[in-house]
Amino acid sequence: GALRVTEIKARDIMVPRATMTYLELDDRPAEFVSKLIASGHSRFPVVGDDVDDVRGILHAKDLLPMLSRGPEDPLDIRDVLRKAKTVPESQPVYLLLQQFQSTRTHMAIVVDEYGQVSGLVTIEDVLEELVGDIEDEHDVDDEKELIQEVGEGTYSIKASTPIEVFDARFDTNFAN
Repeated sequence: GALRVTEIKARDIMVPRATMTYLELDDRPAEFVSKLIASGHSRFPVVGDDVDDVRGILHAKDLLPMLSRGPEDPLDIRDVLRKAKTVPESQPVYLLLQQFQSTRTHMAIVVDEYGQVSGLVTIEDVLEELVGDIEDEHDVDDEKELIQEVGEGTYSIKASTPIEVFDARFDTNFAN
């Protein structure tokens, strides 16, 4: 991990656009809450018209106090959005870590050369690249869902399964 850190770019460790969990600016509070619970994440990009229209980052802890508001004080997540940091796909991971530390942020939106959203990257993604997997209570469930036995000798494998997970499960060595 640490020896290759100068070669690794944001695009190599990002969560791809297709699998990002994000909230829409016009979602109702019930939709926010269900997405928060289902994902197990604490930070979410909030988008406007489409995924390329990132309006900010919502931290779950900022949303919780707002959920107790009554009908006379409607919830508007614009009130608690934090500025979204963007980084190019080519951003070296070691610089990304420095930026996360200096700006005290935990998430950045990864954009391509045209400014289109490619994905997102978190400080956890960077740290895992440096020190190995940092498992939390949600990671264990995620790994079980990647490869499922559907019959004797027959498996359903998600295309996003990391090759290392595949190798560990089937005692192969495709990663090398």
